Amino acid sequence: MPRHLCRMHPVAAALAVGLAVASLGSAQAQSSYTLTTLKSSNSLSVTPLRLDPQNNALGNAYYYSSIGVPIYSNQVSVPLFGGLAMIYTEAMSIWPAGTTSTVTAKRLASDGFGMLAASPDGRLVYAVPGLYGVSGSAAKLQTMSRFNMVGSNSVSVVYGSMGTRSLSSAGTLSSTVTLSDANLDGAERAAVWEGPNLVGRFLDQSGYRSSLAHSIADNEAVAGAVAESTTGIWRAVVWSGSTRRVLDQQAGRGSVARQVNSAGQVLACMADAVVKTSVVEGTTYTATLYSRLRPVVIDGAGEREVLAPTSGQAVTAWAMNASGVVVGRAGPYHNPYAGGDTPRTCINTDDTTSRALIWRDGVSSDLTTWVASKGVKLPSGAVLTDAYDINDQGSILAVMRASNGVLSKVRLTAKP
Repeated sequence: MPRHLCRMHPVAAALAVGLAVASLGSAQAQSSYTLTTLKSSNSLSVTPLRLDPQNNALGNAYYYSSIGVPIYSNQVSVPLFGGLAMIYTEAMSIWPAGTTSTVTAKRLASDGFGMLAASPDGRLVYAVPGLYGVSGSAAKLQTMSRFNMVGSNSVSVVYGSMGTRSLSSAGTLSSTVTLSDANLDGAERAAVWEGPNLVGRFLDQSGYRSSLAHSIADNEAVAGAVAESTTGIWRAVVWSGSTRRVLDQQAGRGSVARQVNSAGQVLACMADAVVKTSVVEGTTYTATLYSRLRPVVIDGAGEREVLAPTSGQAVTAWAMNASGVVVGRAGPYHNPYAGGDTPRTCINTDDTTSRALIWRDGVSSDLTTWVASKGVKLPSGAVLTDAYDINDQGSILAVMRASNGVLSKVRLTAKP
């Protein structure tokens, strides 16, 4: 397996001050995992989004609704006759914790569309039309989705419609959103929603053109980026209360912080950056071109790139837990965006040709091989192709492809 890259950076070294960085080798020393297939109440697909600390999976599943024709975007149909069909509606769901071979989804609420985000502890979920509080296997609507922004350039927006949705039920923070405002010459402003009435508060971006927010940790730290005023290059940043820390200002590259854990470790995306200028009919245009996207973990040890188990492959990293263990997928480089690479999304692998990976102690492993070494027996010919989330117990949400090509969503429940 490839050795990890370790590069000390002055800002990364400063990040270690005052942080109780967890030992990467001290946690998730599982003796094994138990494989559970997440099923719907029918044969339709499911979409798990998050594992809570108790290993409940939160996400979306389809449920029988009526006979007719679909009229909403969250509905699908199974043809019957005469143009009629059985209508199934997507709804936010929970797959209860357990180690049985399969578990069926339970609908959390009778209203609301599919879940868009969930807090790490599973107590808050977001689905149109608003925020829901989860108790057991039920969710109750707490707040409708139209909130007000306050401060300079006040606007009224529909929650989550213009930014990354990432909930935290710690303290008073509830979500992040990045706003686009035409009056700011195309600038973006990152904000958090807070307080009992969920009023928006802009995050500090003084000295920079734009800001974006990706996620909130349980300790309320916000991960995101700010864009330089002159070049537009994105710089990874973490906001902790009123304190803003720009993690990367190295020339020739840009970066975006995607996640920060309770130990202060940051999962970020780095990319080589080149600023190009051109003059068209007397007008000068500036554009930033990014290339060679790569996920890195920044902590007291510096910057460590999450490399693929196989040399020459690219990595898409989705999640990191409190011990700095990262999951995602690795495979041949693939850029799904016609507009080119960008550290904002940091997706550079295809979901049909990749394999799930786990990154621990600076070393990446193929997740199929990893769980097999822990005694997990997948169905004959099956492989794990992607991994969406990992909780602090080390349990993982993954995608399994059977020998016949059929995909299913699975939970790998960690055994200590």
